[in-house]
Amino acid sequence: MLWERICGEGDPNMATKFLRLGPFELVVLANDRGLSIRGAISCRLWGSFYNRLRRWRIGDTSPGKTQERTEQAVVDQTQEQKALIERVRTIQWYHSIDLDHQIVTPGLYDHRQILAQYCLPERMDGLRVLDVGTFDGFWAFEFEKRGAHEVVAMDIEQANDLDLPPTMKDRMSPQELGRKHGKGFAVAHEIRKSQVRREVLNVYDLSAARVGKFDIVHIGDILLHLMNPMKALQRVFEVTSGYALISECFSPDLDRLGCERILQYCGGGTECTWWSFSLSALEQMIFDAGFQKVELVNRFKFGPQGKPGTRHHAVFRAFPRC
Repeated sequence: MLWERICGEGDPNMATKFLRLGPFELVVLANDRGLSIRGAISCRLWGSFYNRLRRWRIGDTSPGKTQERTEQAVVDQTQEQKALIERVRTIQWYHSIDLDHQIVTPGLYDHRQILAQYCLPERMDGLRVLDVGTFDGFWAFEFEKRGAHEVVAMDIEQANDLDLPPTMKDRMSPQELGRKHGKGFAVAHEIRKSQVRREVLNVYDLSAARVGKFDIVHIGDILLHLMNPMKALQRVFEVTSGYALISECFSPDLDRLGCERILQYCGGGTECTWWSFSLSALEQMIFDAGFQKVELVNRFKFGPQGKPGTRHHAVFRAFPRC
C-alpha cells in the first residue's frame, strides 16, 4: 500500500516506502520538503516486462530504441504516479479508498480490513443500491466493485447542512460552514473511472418520489450524528424494496443497566454526536420506522486508524416485509 502513515527508521527527517507498479519498483522518499519517487526495473518481473516490450515494438526494434522506450515508460508512469499523489495529498480523507493505482487514500477510517464483518453479498449483479451519507464514497465504490447494476451515492452539499448544535455553528466562520462535501469522492470517482452517481440530498428529504426504490439501502454510522434519527430511518424505509443494511455504534453499558431500549442524549458536543444507543433501542427504532423484519447480523469493535477498536458496532438487515 503506497499511501499510509510513513514512519521513517534511522533518519527522522526521511522515510522510505517501496511500491511495485507493474514491472517497475518505485522508491517513495518523504521528508519535510515533500515526496519524491524514483523508479527501477524489477529483475524478478523481467519476464513480464519483456512481454510488455514486445507489445510496444513499433518500427525500429534496435537495442538503442528499445532502451529509449523503456526509459520513457519509467518516466511517464512515475510522472503519473506523482500527479495522483499530489491530488490525493490535497484532500482530508475520511475513508481509506483503493484508487486502483496501488495508491490508498489516508483516511481516518479504513473499512477494507473489516469488510467481512458487514456480511455483504459477494455479488450484487443486477441490483440497484443506495449509499446514504457516502462522504468519500468507500461503500458506493465497493458496491460497484461487487457488480451492482446502479449505485447512487447520496450526501449533503456543505458543512452547514450537517445537524450542528447552534453553539458550534456560532463559532464557525462562513467559509467553514460553506465548505463543500464531495471533493474526495470526485477525485476517487475520476481515478477509478467509476459509474457511481452522486446525488446531493439530505437524508431527511429522501423519498421514493425523488430517487425511486432500491434493492439494498446502506446507511452506516450516521444516526448518532442526527438530531432526528427516527425520521432518517423512516426515510430509509420508504426507499427500500429489498432490504436496508444499517450499521451503527451502540453502547453495551446502556443494555447492562437492566432497562431495554435506552437512548442517552449527548447534546451535540464537539463531534456532533447527539445520541448513544443501546442495542435493543436500535433494533426497536428500526422496527418503529416501518420495517417488518429486523435481523442482527453482527457485532464487532472498530475505531479510527492508529487507535484500538473500542467502539462497538452493530449491523442489522431490515426488510420492509416479512
